[in-house]
Amino acid sequence: MSVRSLWQSSGRVPQAWQKHSTPYGVLNVCRDGGDLEVGFCALQELAEYLTVFAEGKQVACDRIVLKPMEVYQHSFPVAIKEGQLRVDLGDKLSYTDDPIAGLLKRPFHFHNIDESSVECLYQSAERDEKSRSYDSALRKYESVVQREPLHVRALTRLAELYCRRAEYEKALKYARKALDTAMYDADANYIYGIIARRMGNLVDAKETLGWAARSMKYRSAAYGELGSIYLTEGKFDLAQEYLNRSLTYDAYNIRTYQILATALRLQNQPDKAREALNKILDLDPLSHFARFEQHLLDPCPSSLDNFKSMIRNEFPHEAYLEIAAYYTNLRLDDDALRVLEAAPDQATVRYWQAYLLRKKSPERSREVLEHAAALSPYLVFPFREESVPVFQWAAMAQPNDWKPKYYLGLIYWGMQRNGDALQMLSECGEQPDYAPAYICRAFLERGANSQKARADYERAYCIDKKDWRTACHLANYYLETGMNDEALKVAIDAFEQFPKQEAVRTLLARTNLINGKYQDCYAVLAETSILPYEFQADVHQMWVQSLVTQALADMRKGRYQEAIERLEASREFPERLGMGKPADPDYRTQDYREAWCYEKLNMSAKAEEARARVKAWISRHPGQATPIFRANVSKSGVAPHSRRSQILRRCKH
Repeated sequence: MSVRSLWQSSGRVPQAWQKHSTPYGVLNVCRDGGDLEVGFCALQELAEYLTVFAEGKQVACDRIVLKPMEVYQHSFPVAIKEGQLRVDLGDKLSYTDDPIAGLLKRPFHFHNIDESSVECLYQSAERDEKSRSYDSALRKYESVVQREPLHVRALTRLAELYCRRAEYEKALKYARKALDTAMYDADANYIYGIIARRMGNLVDAKETLGWAARSMKYRSAAYGELGSIYLTEGKFDLAQEYLNRSLTYDAYNIRTYQILATALRLQNQPDKAREALNKILDLDPLSHFARFEQHLLDPCPSSLDNFKSMIRNEFPHEAYLEIAAYYTNLRLDDDALRVLEAAPDQATVRYWQAYLLRKKSPERSREVLEHAAALSPYLVFPFREESVPVFQWAAMAQPNDWKPKYYLGLIYWGMQRNGDALQMLSECGEQPDYAPAYICRAFLERGANSQKARADYERAYCIDKKDWRTACHLANYYLETGMNDEALKVAIDAFEQFPKQEAVRTLLARTNLINGKYQDCYAVLAETSILPYEFQADVHQMWVQSLVTQALADMRKGRYQEAIERLEASREFPERLGMGKPADPDYRTQDYREAWCYEKLNMSAKAEEARARVKAWISRHPGQATPIFRANVSKSGVAPHSRRSQILRRCKH
């Protein structure tokens, strides 16, 4: 039982709880009248002195001995001023109620950066990159370089981003320019080495990685890369030397241990290889790579079964592909093929297998390629940059097949190379019989060619009406383009097929709202349960808007009491709508209208209370924008068309 529960069971619930926790336990401190109530729930066995200080002087002490989950509770008859209390539990825990004791003095503010200067623009780009908004970061870095062509950090970041997009020629251009300006820059040397390695220029890669290794920032990683290069060249002694250097500077570098284990196996040093693999398993007990290397050291059915039995994720083929990509980067295609032969029968796996067999066994490669083309594209999501040459080769080997182009388009899209992605998807033409292919293309087309996007969304819907997602995509497109009646028809059809799907119910509510069917919107939401997720606000906003709009219609017809009831209902935050109630909700929309209704009902006191609530909220939130919903209602009770577009913008995903 917790300390709070003990006090509650005794009928005494102290006020002003203060909490502090460490791995050793949880401390609760509060003032109850003139006494100091102290409780501690242990998370580990401990035997320590609990000491209470006031203004730096010891005023009480007690020894406590607890086992895990045992609770200590004591009342000390001491009066201590606010901000002067400190409680120590040996050296395991220290708590003070001084409000400034834990305040940081360093700047800690996230704000919009003024991008007027080059440096601020660079900082903004770096923030976008760290937020994984790579496309925005790329544009800003390019703007930095346009304004200051020799900005080495921006040139280096551009090289890395283009390398991430597998656009190695562009990446190399920026990395070379950075090195032209700052020959010894560690960042520029390291990214140049990585790019050169991926382009097959091992001489440049070794040179620049050697310079990068002079920096502690890259020393372990650069030595590891150098070791892998020497391994691909068959220079095993040099490979081991650099890999051991890498581990000297980072003893937990799992990637280096992986390359070392492979090098030792290839050198016929199985005992040392097993030591490296055991180290990997100590660091990462779930390492599939280590278990496959164990199988290669002892190639028997039991070791293969041990490897396969531990792959239990929802996309098991990805574990096999990850290991295969590792071996291909080391030019160990035979080992990669052994992994793929053991992998589940899945499209990406078989395309990889055909690609690796293209020179070794052309006839077998064609057979595997035909088999890959026959496999379903359902849940096939290739994303690795190592897969780019695989699907480029497959697209050339089977020019009449749309699937390799579609898969390559997905990879480019994931890399935020939207233009290249659209080109590959456009080359698929009207061949695909798979709805997501058209949805992907439509998503990329809708900014530049709305008519083509509409045709693709409609084609996807015709191909697969049994998938609620196609209906949602089409209806949302109709809403974005102002085709509200068509969106409602699609939403109604989808609801008839998938009445329990919460995304469909939300879609129906939204289309009803935008089409002015507020009662229908409310009726759908009243029977809907939405799982909560972060930033889930639009469903509750629709709930509020449907009720507030109906209340406005009641007000126009003189039904003020009914309007007040709807406005009161709109204040609720039903848990089933996926959003919790904020600490201080903004009810100004409701209060404004209730005040007006109460005035019409000659209830001046109630009207004044509503206006007072508005003033109080504004005083707590100075400068806050006006309420989000201010639509007027026509005589028919329907929001004017000009307001529908505003509702739509707020309700969009």
